[in-house]
Amino acid sequence: MKITLDEWRARYILEALRVCEAQWSATAKASDDEDVQADYGNDIAKLSIVYDGLEKAAVEAFGAQVKEFSREPIPLTPPKASGF
Repeated sequence: MKITLDEWRARYILEALRVCEAQWSATAKASDDEDVQADYGNDIAKLSIVYDGLEKAAVEAFGAQVKEFSREPIPLTPPKASGF
């Protein structure tokens, strides 16, 4: 599959992936369940691979500024108690 993105869409996706990674990390750290921690850890590792590939392609296409996100950070949603 081939996806074509313009700069602003690539930037938003990169930022969203970073926010998702931070939320998953916070959820894993807040959990006492080793299975939840392991599941989120595995998902974060896969997410990182996706981010790295997209970041490389976006920088090649648009330059390093594509990694510069807004000055206002996206607030993280506090992790809820896991029901797993």
